[in-house]
Amino acid sequence: MVFYGLGVLELERTAHAAEPGPAVHAVVALRVGATLETVAGSVRLSLQNHSLKALREIPLWCFPARLATPPPRMDEVSVDWVYPGASSPAGLRIDSVTDPEGRQLRVSGDHVVRVVTLAEPAPPGQTVTLNVGFETRIPHRFGPFGHADGMLTADGGLFPRPPPLG
Repeated sequence: MVFYGLGVLELERTAHAAEPGPAVHAVVALRVGATLETVAGSVRLSLQNHSLKALREIPLWCFPARLATPPPRMDEVSVDWVYPGASSPAGLRIDSVTDPEGRQLRVSGDHVVRVVTLAEPAPPGQTVTLNVGFETRIPHRFGPFGHADGMLTADGGLFPRPPPLG
């Protein structure tokens, strides 16, 4: 995906009843910084619980955190090709998570997978909605996630979202 300025995306990943975990519908509002180094926004995630048990927590995958540093086994020639000039870290900060009633939900976990604890367990078949405020730091790098030469490419995950389960 390539973004400029303001934008709203509507995305959906569905799960079948036989698959564990939730089906996901996301509506994302984005604001891209003038230098393409940051993207701030919010995402409304609606998840239907297709599992056979109540959901108490929902993991959120923060893909950009995986690019916080160049891979340790990347040789210096490759680093120069992927990171023009100097390496700049990627990251994704979750600013807030609320439910539709406006209750602030607890967020824990590491920088790659954050875990949201629901105010009340969601029984099988129920849809849960989360409103997540975030800011993504885009690295100066070539490839499927970064910015270079006035272009921003965000393949892999610009906003926090539940990982595929199963």
